[in-house]
Amino acid sequence: MLAGTTVAAARYDFERLPDDDELTKMAYRFAWYQRNPGAENLDPAIDMQDMLEKFNEFNDFTINFTPLHGLENAHKLAQLLIDLVLCNPVQQRLTLINLPPESNIKITSSSLTYLKASSSPGLTTLDLSNCPALTHLLASCNPVLTDLDLSNCPALIFLNVCKNPRLSALDLSHNPALTVLRAYDNPGLMALDVTNNARLRELRVGNNSELAALNLSNNPALKYLYAFYNPLLTNFKIGATQVSAGLIALINDMVAENRARLGLPTADAAEHIE
Repeated sequence: MLAGTTVAAARYDFERLPDDDELTKMAYRFAWYQRNPGAENLDPAIDMQDMLEKFNEFNDFTINFTPLHGLENAHKLAQLLIDLVLCNPVQQRLTLINLPPESNIKITSSSLTYLKASSSPGLTTLDLSNCPALTHLLASCNPVLTDLDLSNCPALIFLNVCKNPRLSALDLSHNPALTVLRAYDNPGLMALDVTNNARLRELRVGNNSELAALNLSNNPALKYLYAFYNPLLTNFKIGATQVSAGLIALINDMVAENRARLGLPTADAAEHIE
């Protein structure tokens, strides 16, 4: 719920809200226009309960934050807008477009299953530790994203975190249902631990210039692996139950390509079997 807003308080006048509630007023007005772009003459007296009921008619919501760029406290307004939309107790899908600078976003929802927060130049941190129902997350192409908290997302099955140059760590230890992980083109990603993701079927981690090791010994369901163009990645571990001619050939090719970039001799993938 938005700080300073009491939905049960019948009617608010947009023009007469107290000064310290200016952001809340802007959040409601902006969110209303997002859903009603033709409502040029909005009645200044709006029943907040009625407005929330209008929002609750939609379980798939998109917020484009572009008009907020340049406004004072735009990042705070962005968080208020998100909180407003998530007042809907059955909100399932949310797309965030072009978040403003210094956006440290915290999502709290027991119903949200899909979140897209990609291509936002201002998204710095994304806290999803209160999203237990989340199954799909797309958070790619965020140039200043440094921290992603997935610590309470046990239902997460699909994760795309490609092309986040400042993302240096990714904790997946609390995501046992994860089946698809796309984490390529992250030049700052220094380590990746998927040993707690036994259901992982697809792993794409190519072109991560700092990634030096990959332990796949606890990923028996793995069917697709792409780890080329990682100049430091020469240390693979795979479990004996995963061994197949195709996987051996694939790892041989990846190790050879990566070692060649370092000027090192080739090595046989058999050396990597646990």
